[in-house]
Amino acid sequence: MSTYLLSQMVNVPTRGNNILDLVLCNNNRLVLDVMAEPTELSDHNMVNVLLSFDPGVLEDAQATYLDESNFRSLDFNRADFSELNKVFNATDWKELRDSGTFEEFPAKFTKKLLSVCLANVPKKRPPSGKPKLYNSLRRRKTKLKIRLSAATLR
Repeated sequence: MSTYLLSQMVNVPTRGNNILDLVLCNNNRLVLDVMAEPTELSDHNMVNVLLSFDPGVLEDAQATYLDESNFRSLDFNRADFSELNKVFNATDWKELRDSGTFEEFPAKFTKKLLSVCLANVPKKRPPSGKPKLYNSLRRRKTKLKIRLSAATLR
């Protein structure tokens, strides 16, 4: 997990005295709380994760995803890396470094990289339709409702 910079967020037993269920995250600030509660549906506890954001709000996420003035808007999978190498090799990085103070250089460097990438890397295409994740969550929710109603009839 550390290879991929992931942290296990479940620190409470989820089946007996064992932690068997995983919630992996690459940013600990996104998870506020993790609880495991017994349920009649399974011998595993039901894991509830409280997030620091609302995953149901897609408009805000798409706004940053398609913002055309940052690296996230670029599709590097379709980039012409030979052209990028030519432009980067032709850039006078020493002049850029010497054109300002030491503190200003990171911002200037990032701005130069972004301008070259914006000119030479195609933009991402906006996603079409609803994400597959939401469809699978909807199907899972329906299955759980059916199991719950069957369990209450017993």
